[in-house]
Amino acid sequence: MIMKKWLLTMGVLLGIAGGPAVAETWPLRINIWNVCPASYPSYQVHDNYFINIKQDSIDMSLPYMGRVYQLAYGSRDGLTFKAPLQNMEKNTDKKKRTTLRFTVDNEGIHYRFRIQLNEQGTARISLQPSNAQSIQYDGDIVGK
Repeated sequence: MIMKKWLLTMGVLLGIAGGPAVAETWPLRINIWNVCPASYPSYQVHDNYFINIKQDSIDMSLPYMGRVYQLAYGSRDGLTFKAPLQNMEKNTDKKKRTTLRFTVDNEGIHYRFRIQLNEQGTARISLQPSNAQSIQYDGDIVGK
């Protein structure tokens, strides 16, 4: 049953098997299990880190390890916030990987996201904050 639900979710996400486009599949949830900082070894996480993407907003709780060039006022919880999405783009390549690109502004910091959704139900998130080193995350797509 879980596999069938996952296949249906992936078919809808990737626009295959007659499924609608990504914009019609919101909300999308990705549970994070691996963190890949730019200047440190990657490590697995077992806490409740996630990204929830709705049609027009993002709700996320992500750990951050790396060099911060300018600390935002009141920052102390990693990357945990809700904010509206801007400049959403969706592309699907020949290997049926769907890539979402968008930006988010939160408390004076500009974040560029690139999220690659794979047919196997995994996601690779690349995040570039305007005030810090880039970081990547791996996670599982758990659907809505």
